[in-house]
Amino acid sequence: AVDAIRTRLSNPGSHRKNMVSLLYPLAVSNLVIAAMNLAAEIGVPQVNADVVKGV
Repeated sequence: AVDAIRTRLSNPGSHRKNMVSLLYPLAVSNLVIAAMNLAAEIGVPQVNADVVKGV
């Protein structure tokens, strides 16, 4: 799930070689909370990469 969070909160920069990280604490927290809520809604006992991608 950590790799999915990293992928979700990283965007290509102005050049294809550069990645812009949006891994700020508030952004990570909001994404994790949304993933936990989604996991609870669909009945998944643990947040995994598929749940993070579904947010």
